[in-house]
Amino acid sequence: MAVRREGVASASEGPAPWSRRTEARAGETAEPTTPPKEGNVSHHHLPLLTTSATKVFRACPRRYRYEYVDGYRSALTPETLAFGTLGHRGLEAWWIAARDYPDDSTCWLEAAVAALAQEQDPFRSARAHALIIGYHYRWIDADGAHLHKGHRVEVLAVEAEFRAPLVNPATGGESRTFQRAGKIDALVRVAGQCYTVEHKTSAEDIT
Repeated sequence: MAVRREGVASASEGPAPWSRRTEARAGETAEPTTPPKEGNVSHHHLPLLTTSATKVFRACPRRYRYEYVDGYRSALTPETLAFGTLGHRGLEAWWIAARDYPDDSTCWLEAAVAALAQEQDPFRSARAHALIIGYHYRWIDADGAHLHKGHRVEVLAVEAEFRAPLVNPATGGESRTFQRAGKIDALVRVAGQCYTVEHKTSAEDIT
């Protein structure tokens, strides 16, 4: 199992038992089956269209309706999703510690490991620990500094939320039905340039 660290932020399962969700995701209650209206409008109250919602709709519009309109969620969590969520939790803690204690890389690893402590599955926990430890030593140098191509990495934000107009590429018009939204795993500055950092876990060899 590897984690891919990407410079730019960016399959659904088959039928599964469904459990009623008690609360809906904020803003994700509209169904994108009507062509978006375009024009210059305020985006403060438009429903949010996330990357996850878009992927679900493209894979299966009916599943989108069940999850984002009717509020159902699968009662079972696939192992790949459970592991990805656990790994992401550890990485988030690592980056928060790197932001708050930039000169103490030992603290970054300790924070990430602590974030995994409540995992009940021993095999999943062991895999996540190995992933986090490998990630940590991949991205620091022998002196414990967080470097990228010889330059120090300054962490500006972790799990940063964003919203932006949904623009029709053919007309340039902004949707009056939805606005795009999501989170960036980390925002960093290296040698005066700002970059986004996105993580994806994968069973493939990425070397």
